Amino acid sequence: PGWGLQASWSGLLTRRTNPLATRGPQTIQPHFASPHQVKVSGDFQFGRRRNWTLAGNLHLSAPRPTSPMLHSLDPETGLWSSVPYDYNSLHLGWTNVVSLRVEHRFVVKGRAKFSLYIELANIRMERNVNVARAKLPDIGEDDPVDRPVVPDIYDAAGVPLLPWVGIRAEL
Repeated sequence: PGWGLQASWSGLLTRRTNPLATRGPQTIQPHFASPHQVKVSGDFQFGRRRNWTLAGNLHLSAPRPTSPMLHSLDPETGLWSSVPYDYNSLHLGWTNVVSLRVEHRFVVKGRAKFSLYIELANIRMERNVNVARAKLPDIGEDDPVDRPVVPDIYDAAGVPLLPWVGIRAEL
């Protein structure tokens, strides 16, 4: 059997400045800023010819910036409106994705190399806090979508288990 292990870290600090901004700060973190990324991967090769591989991957991402919101009710329409303030001054939680991969390699007629693999990304079914959606209370089946309720709790959108099946050829 054979095995391998690798780890990497990347750091990135970004800022954007808009001297014409009159509402909120002129220098902000962009919404895509994630200052720290950590990846750890490992694999284990086995089989008579070491042609099977079991691999795993852990990817951690630092929190991304988000903006707090001011909610106000329009008395004429009964609808809530939300306006961001202190643009990107808060941070969401850390995210992580764990993936698992099984691969089988073989040679056809001594020349062409093929690999068949199955990969399962996000096997922990981790929630993606970077895609938050308002979680509104359920009032009833006939409840209108534009009900006059402030979304007080934000639920992170679930990232599904992502299966990949593939074939790679080296001719």
